[in-house]
Amino acid sequence: MTTSWISSPVEIIQKDRFQGWCIPISSKNEIPLLISQLHEENPAIKKATHPAMFAWRTAITAPKPPHIANLDQGKNDNGEKGAGERLVSILNDFKLLNVLLLVVRWHNGPNLGSKRFRVISKCGTQALLRAGLVPSPHVIDKFSVFWLGWVQLGDLIRFPVWSNLESWNSVLSSDKESTDDTVVVVFSINDGRTEHVLSGSRQSVEESSNQVV
Repeated sequence: MTTSWISSPVEIIQKDRFQGWCIPISSKNEIPLLISQLHEENPAIKKATHPAMFAWRTAITAPKPPHIANLDQGKNDNGEKGAGERLVSILNDFKLLNVLLLVVRWHNGPNLGSKRFRVISKCGTQALLRAGLVPSPHVIDKFSVFWLGWVQLGDLIRFPVWSNLESWNSVLSSDKESTDDTVVVVFSINDGRTEHVLSGSRQSVEESSNQVV
């Protein structure tokens, strides 16, 4: 990962703008200076209503057990209650260490309700994707299989995939109903790596997965 800030594309939702940023760190003590530098280099961020919603995870890693020592993590909502929790959850879901993840929001439109958290999660994930810290979305049989999220290692999981959902957190918080035409993908999770097992319509996958589970 580069030692400079990496950003996501700007996401515009009803006149509100969001953008994710990430950078490697070794200690939480580095955070104030890094954020200050980000704001100085990007004057538009200083004018944002929420210029620094962020989360971090740091630790010392070693090849021998326990592998991770001095684990430290934290968050800052920056006036957007719940935002920091979403961001620290992303870092935990991907088991990322020594990373600072930040999202900026320029609030210029109507209240977005819970939708704002899906966008915050999306922008944070996209910044990590651009930094090469998370895997790219899979494409199976011309269907884009967007982020589906990590579960407890060793589980076999099934997720309905609705079009245009680009954040794993969106799947968990979506209020859309599944239909017989919903594309379903089954992933086997092993040692933090996803392996595609099968996919198809909801009915066909349910029939097949009954033999797999």
